[in-house]
Amino acid sequence: MSSLEKKMFFIPNRFFVKRNELFVSFNLKVIPRDMKITNMNLHLPLPKLPTSTKIYVKEIKTQWNEKSLKEGSLPRLSKTQKFLKTSPGQEEIVINVTEYYKICRKKIKSNHGIYIKIKNKNNNTNQYDYPYVITDTI
Repeated sequence: MSSLEKKMFFIPNRFFVKRNELFVSFNLKVIPRDMKITNMNLHLPLPKLPTSTKIYVKEIKTQWNEKSLKEGSLPRLSKTQKFLKTSPGQEEIVINVTEYYKICRKKIKSNHGIYIKIKNKNNNTNQYDYPYVITDTI
């Protein structure tokens, strides 16, 4: 019998970078309701940094848009955070964000997304390639 597992690839429906902070959301509403998400990994390309990097991940709790972020109005974030550390020169980090799958399956107005802070004193870039999500479903 063949496996019912499927992998799906998603690009952000919203993405904004403000110095070392990234705001991103994914629309997973297109996944049929009868399919269960078993795993969800966020792939984040990193700029080349000569030292290790700390990465913090939180859920965004309120609405945001590019204009409000440019004006300095930040959305409310969850208190719970995920903490990761990269190696010097690491080009990508894969973050397991399975616990956020429910927010990504909501209607777009209720799907505020994920906040990522990249803390590295040598990070002078404001340029990041688009992250993407790969989900495993059954």
